[in-house]
Amino acid sequence: MKVLSSLVALTAFGLSVVGCSGTAQGVASDSSNVSNAVSNAPEAVANTASNAVNATANAVDNAGEAVANTAANAANAVANTGEAVAEGASNAVNATANVAENAGQAVAGAASNAANAAANAGSATLVTSQVKLAITANKQLNEDGNVINVDTKDGKIVLRGHVKTEALKKTAQTIAEKVKKDRNFSEKIDNQLTIG
Repeated sequence: MKVLSSLVALTAFGLSVVGCSGTAQGVASDSSNVSNAVSNAPEAVANTASNAVNATANAVDNAGEAVANTAANAANAVANTGEAVAEGASNAVNATANVAENAGQAVAGAASNAANAAANAGSATLVTSQVKLAITANKQLNEDGNVINVDTKDGKIVLRGHVKTEALKKTAQTIAEKVKKDRNFSEKIDNQLTIG
């Protein structure tokens, strides 16, 4: 209220200084101007107050939207983090499963290779023993002065040593080939026997 009174007094004083000629018409004009100023003053104050309220309301509204946006962004960040953690866990499980599967395949492959090697070694031992037995059973090849060693290696039945004659060398070859055929062995005969 004091502001309004002071505003009216200042307006009246200013009008009287600005252009009053002291005439009745000037006084009437000044009075009219003062009256208009007084009647407009509450409207100006009301407008100012309204503007202040609107500005405050806008500021609060904007602050509320900012808080809501921040909360939404935080929720999205948490959700994205959760998805990333879930995806990371899924990838870790898949990687572990792949490692286990590969390890299982490697073990199975190694076992298969070991079984094949054992089978081949057993097969080589069988071939060698069968050929030796057949050669030893032959009286001519079993005479003194004949030394025949049999070895099965790298897909070959190898005959080493020495015999007295070329005919005995051929006999050893024939016996080895007969055993191979009868037993259905796949190895080739490598006759390295020497004469002497």
